[in-house]
Amino acid sequence: MDFQKGKGLTAFEKQLLENGLKKIFGGVDSMVIEEFADELEWMELKAGSVLLREGERTDSLFFVISGRLVATRIDHKLEQKRLGDIIRGETIGEMALLTNEPRFATVTAIRDSILVQLSKATFSKVINKYPEVIVNISRTIVDRLKKVQVAKEGAPVNLCFVPIHEFEETHSVIRSLYEYTGQRRKTALLTRALASKDLGLEPEKLNQQAGDIYKRLAAWLYDEEIENDFTFFVCESNTRHWNTIGIRQADHVILVGDSTRRPDLTGMDELVKINSSTRCSLLLIHPSDTDYPRNTDKWLAIRPWVKNNYHLKLGEAGAIGRISRLLTDRGIGVVFAGGGAKGFSHVGILKAMKEYGLQMDMVGGASVGSVVAGCAAMNQPIDFMTRVNRLQAHYNPFKDLNFLPYYSLVLGKRMKKMLIMGLEEFTGDAAFKMEDLWLPMYAVAANYSRAKEEIFTKGELFTAMLASSAIPGVMPPIIYNNEILVDGGTMNNFPVDIMRKRLADKVIGIDFFFEKSRPIQKEEFPGGFDIVKNKLAGKGNKGLPRIGSIILNSTLLASTAKRHEAIEMLDLHFNPDLLQFGISEVKNFDKIVQIGYEYAINLLENLPEDKVNEFRDPPVTQL
Repeated sequence: MDFQKGKGLTAFEKQLLENGLKKIFGGVDSMVIEEFADELEWMELKAGSVLLREGERTDSLFFVISGRLVATRIDHKLEQKRLGDIIRGETIGEMALLTNEPRFATVTAIRDSILVQLSKATFSKVINKYPEVIVNISRTIVDRLKKVQVAKEGAPVNLCFVPIHEFEETHSVIRSLYEYTGQRRKTALLTRALASKDLGLEPEKLNQQAGDIYKRLAAWLYDEEIENDFTFFVCESNTRHWNTIGIRQADHVILVGDSTRRPDLTGMDELVKINSSTRCSLLLIHPSDTDYPRNTDKWLAIRPWVKNNYHLKLGEAGAIGRISRLLTDRGIGVVFAGGGAKGFSHVGILKAMKEYGLQMDMVGGASVGSVVAGCAAMNQPIDFMTRVNRLQAHYNPFKDLNFLPYYSLVLGKRMKKMLIMGLEEFTGDAAFKMEDLWLPMYAVAANYSRAKEEIFTKGELFTAMLASSAIPGVMPPIIYNNEILVDGGTMNNFPVDIMRKRLADKVIGIDFFFEKSRPIQKEEFPGGFDIVKNKLAGKGNKGLPRIGSIILNSTLLASTAKRHEAIEMLDLHFNPDLLQFGISEVKNFDKIVQIGYEYAINLLENLPEDKVNEFRDPPVTQL
């Protein structure tokens, strides 16, 4: 670590520090910074360096001026647990200032970072002069403890684009992403040509490792980071030093590949593998006539350091906006809840969303919601999706009754045929992989063997949808990796929390739980003979749920208890009244779709325009 005391502050550094102090101390003004500036220590922390270790006793507070750090802790299984990322403008170590307890977590620099240290002695001077800050710092500690419950990465500031291959479209795609991002956030496109111009150096010299040039280049990158919301650093072929410094300074490294090439590793891959310890994604660019991506798993298998993969089709309306939002953690996620045949209303709501111009960057769901999510992630016209879903409904998976219901009431053959037919209609491939979907997607199943959630993001889409929809007692359980999986709705029927963890900025949720009940005008459930008698007499057994509904709704009780928490995480909630329909009423496909559509249109018509615009795409020139 390099320390520097009393460093002169730029206007933006001063603002960052002032904002950090206000988080800790409350209503301080800029005079406090001026008063204590000479006692602050500036630190340069290299990527991989440890700032604090869990269990050690130190009592300083740190402000992150630039860079990114990660907090980790050893859990009860003696495994390292990621607590979250600490980014520009945030603080580290406020708890130790008050409690003098050992450090709660280990904090490590993910990339080269610059911090300001406030010592306990200086803090004591502040307390003596401003005693009211004790209340505010206590609140800050409580808030920090709450955040520990959900590990989350902070939004990236520095994005580094690393072309795996040399091909014409790479730089036009990166420029389009930069221009789109710049419409809403201050963004800089950092190229070797720009650095050469700003620093007054020949481009070739920027690829030298001479100490003075490195320091000037590092200072230039630091200034650009401080002055912008995002920086897009562009690597080039045969410029190893330039590329290395960009990779080491990045919060998010994006490998950009030509999907028509072989997936083999290149020198650029090796450079990222050696120099980056931060998040890494793969962006594959596809020709305009591509129906669906294929064989993405082969690209990922030899790049285990890649966390996420994205697909961009040249010329596709909305593709640039979608990828830009995903790469900068400003994506719009849509979550589809389970509910049997009621799930057809998802299709109607999607139609209304598209008519109103609402964007959808990533999707997820449980039970029937996973089936709709898989179809939505194909990114096809809504009329085509509706036609395929209608064909699927004709299979009525609840019809193939099991005459020996040892494991389930139905055999599950119709469910498999329904899913296979849908996949073949969309892609022509029943074994289509989740990695090849145009939109990132997850499906939630329940692991019966381990009593935990099973979240699918890779592998065959058929398996993910089948497992997520295996209603206990109704559908046969699924054996996956030698373990038993059942319907995801039993543990998390409305998996909004998972979408939030996947770094969505805005989340739209659709579910069917309606918080009103219809009173039952009977004293008890009729027996078999009475059911037949009532039916013959034309009385029926209206108002009483059948066995399928009883099983499904009973399995959802625990999950339903989490629903209010899920709703609080939403930015937009669709909740149509479908109480009149049971889970097996697939014959009412068009009616249920229409109810969802009309409900969504009415809701969107009555929302303020500013609210609707939060989910829309500003104009952008497409490739």
